[in-house]
Amino acid sequence: MIVVVATNYLIPEKKQEYMDVVKKLVEETRKEKGCISYVFNEDMDDPNKVAFIEKWESKEALDAHFKAPHFVELTPKLSECRTNREINFYKEII
Repeated sequence: MIVVVATNYLIPEKKQEYMDVVKKLVEETRKEKGCISYVFNEDMDDPNKVAFIEKWESKEALDAHFKAPHFVELTPKLSECRTNREINFYKEII
């Protein structure tokens, strides 16, 4: 299993725009083959720090996600609403 933690630092004035896009992205991604879990979270201390925590059956499923039409269409819109991001990839071992 592959785990992805994608942390994003939002531009405060663009948070609502970001959230509107995220709703569509989450809805479509959860339908993808190989998606075990796709959860969007907000930091408890900083409402402009958010993170996707994802679980995928395999690297192939994750690679397919990155090529999915909704991902290709929506992620550029997310980029316009953040100042920075950090993405970490893990494999589940226990």
